[in-house]
Amino acid sequence: ALRQLLLESLPDGVVRWGAQVASVTLDAGPSKDGAGEDTPAPVSLRLASGADIHASVVVGADGIRSEVRRLLGPHARGSPCTTPSDALSYSGVVVVLGIARTSAALQGDASIFETVDGSQRLYTMPFTRPPSPGSAEAQDMWQFSFPMDEELAMQLQGDGVGLKAEVERRCRDWHEPVPSMLRETPADAIIG
Repeated sequence: ALRQLLLESLPDGVVRWGAQVASVTLDAGPSKDGAGEDTPAPVSLRLASGADIHASVVVGADGIRSEVRRLLGPHARGSPCTTPSDALSYSGVVVVLGIARTSAALQGDASIFETVDGSQRLYTMPFTRPPSPGSAEAQDMWQFSFPMDEELAMQLQGDGVGLKAEVERRCRDWHEPVPSMLRETPADAIIG
């Protein structure tokens, strides 16, 4: 609802979804905004498509290893970035995401649940719900976070089979439906 209100307050053409930025030039000078109005444009963007865009504000919603942030650099006006985007600091916590077929214990339940043991946390919520109860198409999304040494975490990164084994090992004595939900999660539906 909030995002929709914000989008509706902007002139058409201002927000560019899915635009891949190839280069950024700062202090480009005045130009026309997305609505064709004169505006100061301290940033010029060249898109991968070859199009040039002049803007007074750039929002790069392209993830933790943001290419837009890397291209803007640490000295861009108003940028909270003080280090290059490849200089991330590991927090000591691994986050694993999975999509599981909904267990019978959760079937029809439209709420979330969370289990915490003091250092590890599992959160789950409905991902898809089929039109009829009991259908095998219902799925839940889960997120498991736990502390781990960075070197070990890097070894597991992107390895669905290894991540599943690690999460199942850590949750083997947890209450139902946690073990069942993890068993119902294919390794190719796990990322981390």
